[in-house]
Amino acid sequence: MNKIIIGEYEFSDSQIQNAKVTLANAMVSESLSADTFNFTIFVKEGGGALRTVLGEYYLTSDGRRYVAKNTDISSIKYGAKVEYYKNSELQGKFYVDTVTRIGKTMYEFNCVSAVGLLIRITHQGGVYENATHTTGELIREIFDKINFVEGTDYTIDTECDIAVNGWLPYSNCRDNLRQILFAIGASIVKSDDGNYITIKYISSPTLLTIPDERIYMGGKVNYLAPA
Repeated sequence: MNKIIIGEYEFSDSQIQNAKVTLANAMVSESLSADTFNFTIFVKEGGGALRTVLGEYYLTSDGRRYVAKNTDISSIKYGAKVEYYKNSELQGKFYVDTVTRIGKTMYEFNCVSAVGLLIRITHQGGVYENATHTTGELIREIFDKINFVEGTDYTIDTECDIAVNGWLPYSNCRDNLRQILFAIGASIVKSDDGNYITIKYISSPTLLTIPDERIYMGGKVNYLAPA
């Protein structure tokens, strides 16, 4: 069973027409791609009569029933949190990028991860000298722009919070975050459900010697049909 929650709205299998999730991860932040979640939903027309907790209808002064009408969900704002559940387990957390009404009762949502939000926001950059700033301070400054709270939405491992010297251009927050992480060799590691971010160093694997006969030049091997 699939479920999508956007604020006060909740959509189940019968309303989700199609959906596509794209997830990306870079081990050493040579790139910092945004995860995407695109889906189309059907919103039922009309509404339902309102009842009290005892099951009685609310009535107007002239005896007619109060009816709750469906709201035009295209009013959902940019950056609204989107949660995708499968069998009651959170699969990912995203944020609304665009909402398009494609029919009388059909809406198309394009959503992105936190990294996607950072692409739209400008970072002033600057020259950092004499180790007066740390990478942790710069990362917090960037996440503050999307109202991410340290300890609730993300964590910076202590060893990744080091003094910084250098220059960051006037660019978007995503690109400058990528430069910071690449400079110190750290990565963004997401929890399995995409609900939490950790800035950390990836553990070094156990080294393995590969014999010469297993090494070849080129990026592909063609396996021909036997004669």
